[in-house]
Amino acid sequence: MPTLTARTTLIKLDARKDLIRTEKINDRTYIVAPCTCIVEGVHNKEFISYDELAVFPDSWSGRFLPIDHPADPGGVPVTASNPKVLQDSVVGFLFNVVARDDIRGISGEIWIDKDKAAEVVGGQEVLNKLQAGQQLEVSTGYWTFVDNTPGEWRGPDGKVEKY
Repeated sequence: MPTLTARTTLIKLDARKDLIRTEKINDRTYIVAPCTCIVEGVHNKEFISYDELAVFPDSWSGRFLPIDHPADPGGVPVTASNPKVLQDSVVGFLFNVVARDDIRGISGEIWIDKDKAAEVVGGQEVLNKLQAGQQLEVSTGYWTFVDNTPGEWRGPDGKVEKY
């Protein structure tokens, strides 16, 4: 029987300098960059279908963006929706998320709070990479029903991945 479980995935940025802009929310300056949140495939040894991703892409909008994958002192992954994680590692948000047939995934924009990123460990590196137009990966979390039925998925490149 499937169980509802929290998982993390990496967001990949389309870090072209000409697509990066600044915006303000409540007098705070954000660096905004387009990103691919997740595409159909095997993630964390689990298959995530495009059909599942495309059901509620809006549910990803407003999601916190922490530096790295938040974990408790024992190394167990935790949600970014936690006051300590919010204070220590969240540097922004994910907004404007849409499902895209062309990539069989969802994309949107990351909004990085410039001042907060300068204060958080690893935040300045994120800012530097964004401003240089370099590829960047940041963590977000998603909730999924885990089935635990083993299988194989053939990606668009023909590579077969077991899950």
